[in-house]
Amino acid sequence: MNKTTDTQSLLIYHMKVSLILFLIIASFSMKAQVLPSSFSGDWEATCVKEKLDTNKIAVCGICPHISSDSNSRIISSVTLNFSNKDLTIITPDRSTTVPIEYNEKLEHLVFINNGITYDFSILYVDVLSKIILKSQNGNIIYLERKNNLRSK
Repeated sequence: MNKTTDTQSLLIYHMKVSLILFLIIASFSMKAQVLPSSFSGDWEATCVKEKLDTNKIAVCGICPHISSDSNSRIISSVTLNFSNKDLTIITPDRSTTVPIEYNEKLEHLVFINNGITYDFSILYVDVLSKIILKSQNGNIIYLERKNNLRSK
């Protein structure tokens, strides 16, 4: 092989690597779409309880569980504040901000909180004031815009 052939082979190799890197970066940027502005702001989130057995219920892990005097557990509501790329989960005792991934085509919202990956389908009751989030494992969160203010 001569020096010209080696240079051409090296150039082709670098072009292939560059194309692969470009495709990987493009796929990440396409996946992480920004949430529509109609979601921005505070939402009162109520976790829906599902009775699994006589003494067993299932509730989404986002809503905190507070023990009452009679040893029963009460699910308190939580505030979810959406921005374009982040979700802030506000509970009575703390506030946590996590990055979100939004898939516009599938109307899915994905984020990780406390080591748990949440993948929600977005179901619209009223696009600007009431939304239902349904997770892949069946958990449901009912969202109502705080103060019933509509997004502009």
